[in-house]
Amino acid sequence: MTLEAIQSSSTQSSSNAVEWTVDNSHTSVTFGVRHMMVSTTSAAPTRSRAPEGEMSFNTGAASPNPRSHPLPSPVRSGRVLAALLGLALFALAACNDPAKDKTKAETGEAKQAQVAPAEALKLDIDPATSKVEWTGSKVTAKHEGGFKSFHGNVALASNDPEKSSVTVDIDTNSLFTTPENLITHLKSADFFDVARFPKATFASTSIKKGSDKGGTHTVTGNLTLHGVTKSVLFPATIRTTPTSAEVDAEFAINRKDFGLVYAGKADDLIRDDVVIKLTIRSQPKS
Repeated sequence: MTLEAIQSSSTQSSSNAVEWTVDNSHTSVTFGVRHMMVSTTSAAPTRSRAPEGEMSFNTGAASPNPRSHPLPSPVRSGRVLAALLGLALFALAACNDPAKDKTKAETGEAKQAQVAPAEALKLDIDPATSKVEWTGSKVTAKHEGGFKSFHGNVALASNDPEKSSVTVDIDTNSLFTTPENLITHLKSADFFDVARFPKATFASTSIKKGSDKGGTHTVTGNLTLHGVTKSVLFPATIRTTPTSAEVDAEFAINRKDFGLVYAGKADDLIRDDVVIKLTIRSQPKS
């Protein structure tokens, strides 16, 4: 390219840029790199946009114009691009929040436990067909797990969930997930502290027909976890027959409401919300 062509290009106002956007759930990163070249003449240096896909740098003395800045060397430009690409890849690797689209349970002070009528049919929760599961996450990954050992009962009154009640006792030491070393950490004082709090419990205080958050009913109950008892309200789908009851629910709770405040690594923080998934199946007491 001739000097005249370079000078002529300085009158163009087009803005050529290389840019890309990474969008991963909450993370949106946009980068742009402008390609420029500088001409050298006896007058004050002029700057013009380089054609798309080209980059040129002058080798003359620095411009006396205080508003102009020398362009980085090709090596430095390569390092900048590499750093920006690294940030883009990190954004792609970031884990979506599994609790983002789940109903957030309402928490408050513990309430008086619900008492079913004495004539209510007593049903045992069947551990073979029931599940108590959870999903937690941090910036870079999520972990799914649950509890292997739990028991409880449903007091079914007149085949009417609103007159009935449910209680569940969970052995926190039966926690499972992957990898194995995570189980050890979750059982430690940083999280569930199973040595001090070997049991978590839930006891319903109210079951109301209908829900504006999905499900057939709205369940309220006292959840005791990590030595802290809170009232939690969440939607559930409840099905009953004269001799059985089924409950399915999925919602999110804030772990910090129950004293689980371990933050995680500074560059890989643990999210506060944890998804709880309940699959409860019952059968007449044996």
